[in-house]
Amino acid sequence: MEKAHVFGKFNQLVGIAQTPESNESEAQDVAVIMLTAGMLHSTGPFRMYVNLARQLSVQGIASFRFDLSGIGESLPVGSSGSSLQRAAAEAKQAMDFLEQEYGTKKFILMGLCSGADDGFHTAIEDARVGGVILLDGCGYPNFRFKVNRVLKHYLPRIFSLKFWAKRIARIKKAKSDSPESLQLGDDIREFPSREVAASQLQQLVDRGVKLNFVYTGGVNWYYNYETQFNDMFADVDFKDNVSTKFLPHLDHVAFLCEDRKQLIDELCEWTTANFQSTNPTTKQESNRTSKPTKTILPPLDFAPGINATSSTETC
Repeated sequence: MEKAHVFGKFNQLVGIAQTPESNESEAQDVAVIMLTAGMLHSTGPFRMYVNLARQLSVQGIASFRFDLSGIGESLPVGSSGSSLQRAAAEAKQAMDFLEQEYGTKKFILMGLCSGADDGFHTAIEDARVGGVILLDGCGYPNFRFKVNRVLKHYLPRIFSLKFWAKRIARIKKAKSDSPESLQLGDDIREFPSREVAASQLQQLVDRGVKLNFVYTGGVNWYYNYETQFNDMFADVDFKDNVSTKFLPHLDHVAFLCEDRKQLIDELCEWTTANFQSTNPTTKQESNRTSKPTKTILPPLDFAPGINATSSTETC
């Protein structure tokens, strides 16, 4: 069951609530809030957020995806401060709204790219956040990363005639018209220092917040091997509250429909394993019978091969 809402301090934000059909009229103890990825609206890259919301709904978990101010259908009216501060303020307004409208008490913040940065920052500031899903969140190159970068990225290119031909052609080409301050291909992220990130991560873990860090091959310029997260934060006691996953074959926005499906399955599995039992639908079903039941998922927007709504959707 999907329902559109206008909310926020200035009634400037637009979001879509997805509640389990069998539990539409009951209070939701927990809900996933999906934060916008870069300048993409609340559908997510190639409708990833829509499909994730629908699959979570089948599992009995509510969700809410909304546009930050100035993105998609939300008006460019909001709080002052940095982009992280503004996003955190609006995420809190979303939590306030869901608490008032649906009785939700605990929230899981989920975001891709800058949305992951926003979710992490908001979790530090609001105790109602019980979980955070960070897709391509913060990362810090270490010694092993640099060795991998040299062996797997630079060396193959040094001995590639095709690489040097492209490089020479690029040098000969006229200078780009893009502004000097932001050349094409540059990415804008707001990572705290590694020491600050470690301190904040420990703070969340000590508070009992569940965190799921998923990295793709789309950020191989700062993350490129399976156990890098553990090495980056070797001084943090995770207390079994932190999960990590490295999916090097996926690009940053999961362009291929097969990749999006795998990613959504991974996220649903983690979310239901950690939070499903807190929602009323699951409680009622567990009281009725202990016999396992087969879950039938709704039709998703996945077709064989590439299923892209637009080749220009990036974050």
